[in-house]
Amino acid sequence: MKSVPQLFVIIFALMLGLGACTSQAEDPNDVAAMFWESVQAKQLDSAKQYVTWDSAKHLNYFTDERMKIASYEFAEPVVKEDVIAIDTIVVLERKDKDNVRLPTKTVLVKTEGVWRVELKQTLAAVLERSADKFANQLNQIFQQGISEIDKALAESVGELSGSLEQGAKELGNALEQNAGDLSNSLKQFQLELEQHRDKK
Repeated sequence: MKSVPQLFVIIFALMLGLGACTSQAEDPNDVAAMFWESVQAKQLDSAKQYVTWDSAKHLNYFTDERMKIASYEFAEPVVKEDVIAIDTIVVLERKDKDNVRLPTKTVLVKTEGVWRVELKQTLAAVLERSADKFANQLNQIFQQGISEIDKALAESVGELSGSLEQGAKELGNALEQNAGDLSNSLKQFQLELEQHRDKK
């Protein structure tokens, strides 16, 4: 039979364990932070305790040297029942280039009363957010292209308008000159006609 002090120690340890679980369940931000800190330190065994059992196999992606994390940033979490999504920026370290900022969201679900990172959804969000970012950049390039086309068309219309105006002016001058020549010819013809009549 265990002594009273031993029973007290066991009960106290159980209470601490339950308290830790409750604290972990109530602080999904802390769970997300501890997960990314473990991944950043390449301590994948430690990171495994913060992810769901089904998604733990996806930790292998972080063994790739290209997935060396320099830092991470969190925004405000979005809570939907037993799912929490935290907008996250993961900064990947590059030796000879600028660091790469990957937008994603850290997805947490409650399993057995404890918040854990759903890694499959978290990694899928990287692809989704990166695709959105690429689409936005492509749209900006497209819009910039449209602006350049509009500018070129405006310049072309301006040049065409100037050419038409110049052409109209030259045509007017030509008509005016021809009208003057025609008037002189008519006067000369009238003078010759009068001289011819006088001779008769």
